[in-house]
Amino acid sequence: MTSVYGVTYIGARDQIKKRLKERCAIEDDTELFAASCYAAKTTLIALGEMFEAARSIMNWLGDCAKVIALENEPVRWTTPIGLPVVQPYRKLGRYMIKTSLQVLTLQRETDMLDSLLSSELCFVNFTSINVCFFGCYPVES
Repeated sequence: MTSVYGVTYIGARDQIKKRLKERCAIEDDTELFAASCYAAKTTLIALGEMFEAARSIMNWLGDCAKVIALENEPVRWTTPIGLPVVQPYRKLGRYMIKTSLQVLTLQRETDMLDSLLSSELCFVNFTSINVCFFGCYPVES
């Protein structure tokens, strides 16, 4: 499951339902849905208990990213191999262009940063980059 990346209840339920359906474990759709709901709730509670420290770090990274973005600064850090990472998630503005045939609505990035996107995606990007690094470069003991 994608618990490390913040799976939602609905995402967990759908993943479990798909696996149960693949294995033909439950034939009745109503029972399959009920079992998926129960298993998703139980799984998410257990994962929350098991990964409490990781969840705290994820929340802290998200909070930091939100504060940084509210100051209209992109979140940035340097990877263990020295690669700079910049996360400039910008808000989208809508622009209408009226022609004789139709009205077009276009979206374009504004100068303002999107604190919600920065907050939600910071830990995903941070985790992905660091997992790739530590997965490729074994730590010597």
